[in-house]
Amino acid sequence: RAREIVRRVFSGAPETAEVIIKDVTLFWRDPAQWSQLVVLAALVVIYVFNFRQLRGEFPTFLLRDLLAFLNIGMAGFVLVAVANRFVFSSISLEGRAFWIISSSPASLFRIVWAKGLVAFFPLLLLAETITLLTYYALGVSGRFLFVASASILLMTISVTSLGLGLGMLYPRFDHRDPAEIGMSPAGLLFIAAGLTYI
Repeated sequence: RAREIVRRVFSGAPETAEVIIKDVTLFWRDPAQWSQLVVLAALVVIYVFNFRQLRGEFPTFLLRDLLAFLNIGMAGFVLVAVANRFVFSSISLEGRAFWIISSSPASLFRIVWAKGLVAFFPLLLLAETITLLTYYALGVSGRFLFVASASILLMTISVTSLGLGLGMLYPRFDHRDPAEIGMSPAGLLFIAAGLTYI
């Protein structure tokens, strides 16, 4: 059912639809991949709970707003860390079979575009969820919430593009473990560039 929806949405670009379906299917079939999301979700719950405990502890609104502003940066750090594991490594995860995709009728641009779409929306959901939950816990709303949400959207676009770009420039097809890709010199370069941007 989900596959048919994706094929209908991308009816004008069937190659993009097939790459998206392949990447999502492989992600859910590999417990090492999605189990890391369970650990990440637990860390997010602890993070938000700590903010909930801080509510009412601020002597001034200025201190609360400063913490809310710094929270945008913290969400950005989480964004870079997750992007390093899932976005930067997305091209390298094709392994030695990358030549099959690159020699297919789909252009390399469409393949990278599809991988970007697969990565962008979950990253945006994660970062926006962290931001909105912590702001709710702090009692922040209004303009500040809108600015934070817009900032996270722009950060997600930039970090996803940076991860895909550096992942294409410095692929590592001979990896034994997906975690090796993010800890390679190019992966560390991506982390440094991402954190500098944040």
